[in-house]
Amino acid sequence: MFQFHRPKQVNEPERVNIKCVRDVAIQLAEDERQGDNVGMKFLFTAASILRKAISKSSPWTFSASLTNVQHEHSYTVSIGG
Repeated sequence: MFQFHRPKQVNEPERVNIKCVRDVAIQLAEDERQGDNVGMKFLFTAASILRKAISKSSPWTFSASLTNVQHEHSYTVSIGG
């Protein structure tokens, strides 16, 4: 079954779609969005657990000095192949 849709602006042509194809496309988009929501829910849960663990931990203070720091490690970074 074909459906014709009037354009929103005068200089655009009419749009034609097939209802069953449109419905499948909408369902696929919704399924994909649901997958994203599951991933986001997982991240929010993990962040909540981390925040609770951090808030329950004992306070930390830095008791050393940075005045006599020596570079014991050197790192080489290579960019490209």
